[in-house]
Amino acid sequence: MPFQYSPEFRLQLCERMLAGERISSLAEEFSLSVSTLQKWRRQARIDAGREAGIKSGDVDPLADARRRIKELEAELTLVNEPHWV
Repeated sequence: MPFQYSPEFRLQLCERMLAGERISSLAEEFSLSVSTLQKWRRQARIDAGREAGIKSGDVDPLADARRRIKELEAELTLVNEPHWV
């Protein structure tokens, strides 16, 4: 499982990036990868309405459907298993 940064820390860095601070300088200052900060900035831009995409609080309908399919497949597997008494 990837390391999780606190929401406060992430919000603070996103605010700095949206204010125009360079990703490379923040990456160096906090020992983070540039790609991580790019992902955070993109999501922050979406959440701020500056870019199209699914906002953080919204549910991704495709991911939700895939999760439901997995649940149903697992349930079907249990129903079809032979039950020895």
